[in-house]
Amino acid sequence: MSNDQQHPHDPNQAAQGNQQTPPPGVIPPPLAPSNSPKEKQQRFCEKWKHELEFVAVGAAVIYAVFTYFEWVTFDSERKIMEKEFSSSETNSAAQLQALRGQLEEMQLARMLDERAWVFAETHDNTVITEGTNVIFVVMARNVGKTPAIITGDVIRTATDLNKIPKFDDEVIGEEAMVVPNQPLRLTLNINPVLGAMKDNNPLYVYGTVFYKDISGNKHWTQFCYSITDMGAKTFQLYTHSSSDDVGKANGK
Repeated sequence: MSNDQQHPHDPNQAAQGNQQTPPPGVIPPPLAPSNSPKEKQQRFCEKWKHELEFVAVGAAVIYAVFTYFEWVTFDSERKIMEKEFSSSETNSAAQLQALRGQLEEMQLARMLDERAWVFAETHDNTVITEGTNVIFVVMARNVGKTPAIITGDVIRTATDLNKIPKFDDEVIGEEAMVVPNQPLRLTLNINPVLGAMKDNNPLYVYGTVFYKDISGNKHWTQFCYSITDMGAKTFQLYTHSSSDDVGKANGK
């Protein structure tokens, strides 16, 4: 009887059989390419697929380069346009400012040409006796083209030039219109100082006329005269003789 037959169910023998080394694996040889029409068509499609992918990658690179240079050109043109637009805005702003300046100059020239110009004057023998009063007459003349509104006047006397102030404070009284070439008569009672004109001592009459032009702008004009020989002789002095226009020119 054989060992297999004597111990058909011997576990030790089964374990020894399982520990036997299996035979080494065998790598099958590569299959030879098939030359069938289907295989050829498949290989042809794969070849063209790879070539098309390569062409697509090349086209994408060319497109990217073209797009980059196009963007660079566009950005350069944009900067040039922005610079030209900024320069145009600057030039337009300068031209607009120049036009505004010209318009303001034209408006100012027109106002100066059409406004009222008032000054005060007197002449010899303007000391007039009216009843018991002796008055000194000053004529406010408008040499402008439009009417003036006198808003107040100051007429005073002095026996010393040093006592005459440089400017008179503005006064507001009853308004009176002075049209061009029609002077307005302003008077001052000089009875209290008649004695000052004796023995050829001069009496100084000075004052200021305040007025508005047709645009509502305020103005003033000063005057100063020396009276001698009881009013027979009158001389204009420049001690207190000015206007707001001269003051503006001098920065006052």
